[in-house]
Amino acid sequence: MNERFLFVVLATLLLQACDRVTVNNSVGEVGLLVDGQGTPDPINDFRLSKNDSGITTFRVGNYTAAAAPNRNEVLGFGEERAPTRLTTPWTADDDSFNFSLGEPIPVNLTFWVIQGPLDVAEFRIMSGLTAADQIWEAERAGLVIGNVNIVDATNDPDIDDEILNSVGGNNRNWDDFSSEIGFTQDRINVYYINTVEGNPTMGWSDFEARIVMGFNTTETLLSHELGHAFSLVHPEDGPIAGEFNAQNVMIASTNSRSWLTEGQTFRAHFDPDSVINSVYNARPGQPTENCHPYNESPPCPWLPRRIWADGSAFPPN
Repeated sequence: MNERFLFVVLATLLLQACDRVTVNNSVGEVGLLVDGQGTPDPINDFRLSKNDSGITTFRVGNYTAAAAPNRNEVLGFGEERAPTRLTTPWTADDDSFNFSLGEPIPVNLTFWVIQGPLDVAEFRIMSGLTAADQIWEAERAGLVIGNVNIVDATNDPDIDDEILNSVGGNNRNWDDFSSEIGFTQDRINVYYINTVEGNPTMGWSDFEARIVMGFNTTETLLSHELGHAFSLVHPEDGPIAGEFNAQNVMIASTNSRSWLTEGQTFRAHFDPDSVINSVYNARPGQPTENCHPYNESPPCPWLPRRIWADGSAFPPN
């Protein structure tokens, strides 16, 4: 064999030597954030993505085992899939890991209509549910609207002005809604009332299983308040406001919500205080992380981390 040809073959094989991660059940867009020891520094959240269905293999680079507190793992996100973590004990050899992304998690809700007319409230509820479902699907959030129950509470004798027009911020009269109107265990309860903080277009979440909504709220506000139940905060309140615009689901005052970052989706699924874990128990026995609301750390992506572009203003990072 010609020595020059042999050198080219060997060089090609060396270039092809690479660690691989295979996703077994992609149905379109699928992306990874990879952690491990690079050369010479640890690598945190190296981004890759493909658009493929079925068995999808990524050549992720060459990693060895990173020392704590750094991680050796892959975070997977995908269309019609819930984000999933894979521990990857990298070695000096060519490693290969396989895993499947999670099935989307159903979000079951009970709506208590306190302010009528009932048919108008039902229309707004269905509009809000449709908007949330569309956002979650488009943003690969791993969530779907599950079982929905709408209760006509407009004639409840315990309704008073403090319930119809609830005030108090995070310290509002939450227990009055649960004890006087009703509360369904193991799901989010949404109370449609007249005003919240004096405003018929405002909503509020207790960051657990209760939400109050003013009667004239717009269709995307429900997805925003559900985001709080998933432990997400207003990004404009932190040091990374410039990484978001009015189209983000968690911006407080906007009517044009449409996108979530992968940093937000990660927290929604893995924060122990997210209702996905604390109320629905949708990930029994799986690890959770107490992430900083904005910053990155070895276990948690930065809040604005993006595998895919968000609108026209924010490219993948």
